Amino acid sequence: MEKNEHLNQAGSLIYEHYPEILNTVAASLDNEDTKRGLDHLLHIIEGRVFNGDRSLTYQGVKNAGYEKGKHDSACFQELVELFPYISEGIWNYISNINDDYVLTMDERLRLNKEVELTILHYNAGYTNGYASKVDNENNNFNQKLNELSVPIIKVDNNIGVCPLIGDIDSDRASVLMSKTLNNVSEEHIDYLILDLTGMGHVNELVAKYLFDIVNSMELIGTNIIFTGIHKQLAMTAISLNINLGDKKIYQTVADALKSINKST
Repeated sequence: MEKNEHLNQAGSLIYEHYPEILNTVAASLDNEDTKRGLDHLLHIIEGRVFNGDRSLTYQGVKNAGYEKGKHDSACFQELVELFPYISEGIWNYISNINDDYVLTMDERLRLNKEVELTILHYNAGYTNGYASKVDNENNNFNQKLNELSVPIIKVDNNIGVCPLIGDIDSDRASVLMSKTLNNVSEEHIDYLILDLTGMGHVNELVAKYLFDIVNSMELIGTNIIFTGIHKQLAMTAISLNINLGDKKIYQTVADALKSINKST
C-alpha cells in the first residue's frame, strides 16, 4: 500500500482512537477472553496496516494467529465468528469520527484489502493453532486412556490378572506390550491371567502384537494363562499359524485361579 496523505490520516485516526474502536467492536461481549482475542488481532492490524510495519509479513501475521490459537483459545468459536465484523467495525468508526477528508474509491479499496488480508491470514493461523491444540489434547487423552485401560491386578503375591476390554487398535496394543512387560517384571508376577472376555474385535496385526507379548513374557519366565478367548481371535490365531494347543486356556478367571492353586 503506497503512502498517501488520506491513507496516513486514516491510519493516524485508528492509532489515536484504538481503545474506542476496540470497545465498539467488542461492545456486546461479556467474555473477557474474547475481548483479549480481539485486542490481539486489532494490534496486529494496527502494526501491519496503520503503522505501516512491513517487517510484519503475512506469514508473521499467520504465525501470530497460530500461537494465539494454540495457547489461548478458550473463546475459539465466538472469536472466529467475530472476525468478519472487525473490518466493518473499523470502517464504521473512522467514518464517524472525522468528516474533514474523503478517501477515493481506489484508496478505500486498497486500505480495505490490506485490512481484510491481515484478518484472513490471522484467521488461518488461529484456526490451525487451535486445531493443533485439540490434536495434542486428544493424543494426550488417548495415551492416558490406553495406560488406564490395560491394568494388571495382583490377586496374590505372584499372580496377576490383566483384563482386556473393548476394541484394541495397534496403538493400544503397543502400549499393552510395553506396559505388561514392565509390570510383570517389576511386580515379580509368575502367573499372568490374560482375560479376553470383554475384548472386542481385533485384526491380524493386533492379534500378532498380542501373541508377541505372550511370547516375550514367557521368555522372561512368566506363565501366561488365557481366559475368555472368543471364536474370532481363535480363527485369527490359526490364520497366523499360532498354535494355541500348547497354551493354558480356561473359560473364566476363577477356573484359571483354581488351576494355579492346584499346580502350586
